[in-house]
Order: sequence, then structure tokens, then C-alpha cells
Amino acid sequence: MENHKEVTKVFISIFEDEQLRNSNKTWKKFFVSDIFLDNQFSDWLEELEYYLKNQTLVPQNQLPQAFLLQIMNAYDIATNGDGILINEGYLYGTFEEEKATKYELILKRIWDSQEKFFENHEKLENVTNVIRRNCFLYYLSLKQIVENQSYVENSFDFCASIAIGESEMVLNDEEIENMDEDDIDSDDNIEAGIVDLYKYILRKYNAPLEVCRGLYQWLNLDELSTKKEHGLYDELKKYILNKYSKEKIMEQDWSDWYS
Repeated sequence: MENHKEVTKVFISIFEDEQLRNSNKTWKKFFVSDIFLDNQFSDWLEELEYYLKNQTLVPQNQLPQAFLLQIMNAYDIATNGDGILINEGYLYGTFEEEKATKYELILKRIWDSQEKFFENHEKLENVTNVIRRNCFLYYLSLKQIVENQSYVENSFDFCASIAIGESEMVLNDEEIENMDEDDIDSDDNIEAGIVDLYKYILRKYNAPLEVCRGLYQWLNLDELSTKKEHGLYDELKKYILNKYSKEKIMEQDWSDWYS
């Protein structure tokens, strides 16, 4: 249920706590919370911009980097050092003001106003933030398909938003060694954010059979590997099997949609 006043209230409670507003993990948690996801494309960003302009806790051009990185990831916005880039169907293109949405314009104003612009850009484009941004890229693609119930018409994107999305959440050993401890969400090194977003879609849209079938088969939840037994996928599997029988989930092969 949309309640942009409530999400702004939660945001302010975090921002006004010095320790929380500088915590990467806190902002990661906030941007996968139901209260944010329910209001992501509501009027809350306008309230956010107003609040940031009028608060006196930190200079407007020195907002916490942890917050800046995670809000850009949540809206699937990249940068190239000159400015922000907008996703155009899995590719990022140059920002064009006349084509930009309201939320893109607000985020550009916030991002471009920062004193540490280039430092923020470098951090946003490191592997952990690219992975986090991918979480939201595939989530937003899947969300649109679910809302339109266009599983067959958009079968490629439907498959990609799950199969490709999950495979791109894996970090190699060299990447893990170069990560800050605060960037790692789970011991198996799969970005936990994508699973949180999948679970939100199931809750929000009453677990459509097509989505449950896709998640169960494409993520191979019937045979959880050792790496996935840290609880990352267990709750997702239990949720699906509480909604539908295994026979129902497996009665149609996902590859039938992909052909």
C-alpha cells in the first residue's frame, strides 16, 4: 500500500542518526524494505529532495556516500564520470533531460550537486555496486512483467530477469578479496538483495503461479546447492511450496516459455 509520508518518516529517522546515515548496510536494508518498494515511484522523492535541501545535519553537497550509492542502485542509475546514465533496456544511455522521468531529474540534481562527485562515481561503478544495481535492474523488469501479466509476450525478459539476474550475483575470489566487509551480504557471496526483491514480488502480487514456477525452476530450488544452504533461498523455496504443490510447480517446463 502506498504511503509516501510514512517512507519519508522512516528515511528521516535513519538520516538523523549519525551512525545509521553513514551505514551501507542500513541503506541496503532500507531500499529493499516493503515501505520503500511500495512507494518507490510515488511522490516520496519530492519530499526527500525538499527534506535534504532544508536539513542542517550535513552540508547539502556532502550527503553520506552510503546513502547516495544505494539510492542510485535502487533506481538502476549508473554514471560515467560526466554525469548519470539511464537504463534503456539493459543498456545505459546518456541522460536526456527532455526524456527523463520526474524521479530521474530529482536524482540527477542530488547526485550532480555533490562535492565528491568523482569519488562517488568511482565507488558507484565498483563491482559490489554494479551487482547491487543489477539486482534492481532485474527486479524492475520482472515487476513490470508481473504487473502487466505479460509472461508469454515478454518471455525472454521474464527468463532473463530471473536466470541471468541470479547468475550475475556471483562474485569471484579476487573480487571478494577486494571487497569491504560492509559490502558482503552473505557467506555464499551471492548478493542477498535479489532474493529480498523476489520475495517482495511474491508478497506484493500474491505469488502468481508463473512467477513461482519460474523462480523455482530457474533457481533450481529443488536441489539447493551447498552454497545456497545459508538460508538465502530457503525461505523463498518454503514460501513457494506453501502456495503451490511441487507437482503444480513442475507440471510445465520453463523452457516451453523460452522457445
